[in-house]
Amino acid sequence: MNNHLGILSKLFKKAIDWRYAEVNPVTGVGALKVPPQDMDFWVPAQSNAFLDAARERDDWYPFFLCALRTGMRLGEILALRWDDVDFSIGTIFAQRSFSHGAMTTPKNGRSRHLPM
Repeated sequence: MNNHLGILSKLFKKAIDWRYAEVNPVTGVGALKVPPQDMDFWVPAQSNAFLDAARERDDWYPFFLCALRTGMRLGEILALRWDDVDFSIGTIFAQRSFSHGAMTTPKNGRSRHLPM
């Protein structure tokens, strides 16, 4: 719901810029309280079973192994380059993200260092 408020606010700001509206009715509306959502994680046995099945597809196994073992976001994995991986210290540097067909900064605009 808060995402909808943000989108509406931006739409009205543009409408004001383009002189289609005089005021932004969303201004002053605070974020709504949303109850925290439960997260459902795989136990190690489920993760290992998935990776065993993925091993049959050599082209996808490295992708899923990286995702499951590092917790990297999809856009971060898609934006990885070999120079982001440092085998000598066992670290992956998530420095960029790929989203909507374009290279961007990671979530929150900060890079992350992830153990392999």
